[in-house]
Amino acid sequence: MSAAEETAHDDVSGRALAEKWKLEYVEAYAVSIDPHALSLIGHADCKRLRAVPLAATGRAPLVAVSTPSKERFDEIRRLTGKHTRFAIVSDRTLDALLSSRMFADPAAAAAAVAAAAERREHDPELGDELDMNGAQPAAALDHDSLVEAMVAALQRVPGAGAAPVALPIGEDGQFEGSIGDLIGQIDATMGVWTSVRNTLTGIAAELEEAKRAAREAKEQLSVAHAENDQHLNRVRALEAELNESKALVASAKARLQDAAELLLGGASTSEESHELL
Repeated sequence: MSAAEETAHDDVSGRALAEKWKLEYVEAYAVSIDPHALSLIGHADCKRLRAVPLAATGRAPLVAVSTPSKERFDEIRRLTGKHTRFAIVSDRTLDALLSSRMFADPAAAAAAVAAAAERREHDPELGDELDMNGAQPAAALDHDSLVEAMVAALQRVPGAGAAPVALPIGEDGQFEGSIGDLIGQIDATMGVWTSVRNTLTGIAAELEEAKRAAREAKEQLSVAHAENDQHLNRVRALEAELNESKALVASAKARLQDAAELLLGGASTSEESHELL
């Protein structure tokens, strides 16, 4: 295959790649496999071509890839037929599918095909066709596929890796436990998220209270500054009045001195006149 091929590393690049190739993009939670499709491509070819058959309805099987290319499509069509349709999934989702028990154990795949045939025999109206919106008849759901899809969906949730909840994954990368165990883990994770959300809500409330107290303190400080300015203005006015009073007192004192000198000067003149007489 060409070294310049583009790969859907995540949902964002996957949707962009699907739009570029005019194909459907299937998110991890919406992936389901029609057991009859497992016989379209051998397990070795699935891993070699990095392709997983999803549906085998009519003459147009549906195959999922994460790295679309004309060469890959042509090689897959040589195995599945020229009318084969393609869908894009993320590289992580494709890895999870290729490493699932369905592809690791051919006996499990054969058993799934046989079980699907038995279900269809008992209920002819039951179909195994893939629904791109994630809706599929409950009887056609495979336990391992459901678990792996749910695990992959959990891994895509922002912040899910930070939650202190460990999924029971074995050394072979397979989920070890029942659906009930997985739901319990999801409930525990949601409990942690709820606790974190409540803590953040409390912090937000405390922050709002601190902001309100700061606003009140600022208002009180503004009032205190205004009152201080008024007091300073009053002090300056009193100082001006005091200086004016001092000036008036000094002026009055000078006049009194002048008057006293005049009076004393007049008395001396009278005495001299009386002595002459």
